[in-house]
Amino acid sequence: MEYRVIRNVNHYIFDSEDEFNKHFKKDEFGNIPIVQSEWRVAQKGAWVWSDDGRIVQILYRGKISDTSRLPNPAKHYIRTVVGTFMCRPNWTMDTDFRKHVNRYTLSGNCNVYMRKTRDRLSKKELQWIALMRLGHSPLKAYKLAFPKAKDDFHIATTVTSLLQYKRIVNEMNKQAQEAAKKLGMDEEYVLKQHKRIIEEESSAKNVISSLQEVSKIIQIYPEERPNRGFLGHSTDYEEITEGELTQAQIGLVKQEEKENEV
Repeated sequence: MEYRVIRNVNHYIFDSEDEFNKHFKKDEFGNIPIVQSEWRVAQKGAWVWSDDGRIVQILYRGKISDTSRLPNPAKHYIRTVVGTFMCRPNWTMDTDFRKHVNRYTLSGNCNVYMRKTRDRLSKKELQWIALMRLGHSPLKAYKLAFPKAKDDFHIATTVTSLLQYKRIVNEMNKQAQEAAKKLGMDEEYVLKQHKRIIEEESSAKNVISSLQEVSKIIQIYPEERPNRGFLGHSTDYEEITEGELTQAQIGLVKQEEKENEV
């Protein structure tokens, strides 16, 4: 049995039906829920069998608004404590936390795991990063680099995942550093500017700010804060509400609309 805590509530994954039954016999009512065999049609709150033979609860069931241009479209998706899965016949739902970036990204196929863990950037990913450097929003850049992608929900969640992948972050940092060096703004330049501020600035606030930036550059002490994902939320199993996810997607779409107006 495994579990993860979301908003101070334990959400369990059971290894067997016997383990599941023993757990629910311990509650004050002694009622044992029915475990459904088909997770693709189960509703929010239902306990279901995963495709890797474990029992997990459906925490959310959502509807996909536009499926008209998708091959073999799925009208719904479900979310468990592990991840988010499309309700398609050819999609599998597993309970392996190692295969999922976080529970809010679409997953369920092995290519998702491979896309997350590989080190080498694809040509499309390099093109996507280059388009963002030109000023396009992440969503607009993705649509240009991956023209076959049509569903906005899928694009938004994929972009969210990509911006957390180590190879993507490293490449974006590398390109930013190269651009800064071309302008003569390397680490030495930045340190000299902060040194000048520290020595000449009368405002204590500005001096403290510069000292903090210098300490980060030369790594006097590590930053002890959670990794913040693209949506502005921790990627370490912090709960993101449906409203926040929707607002993030709306924000991406609005960015694209502004670009189209120019």
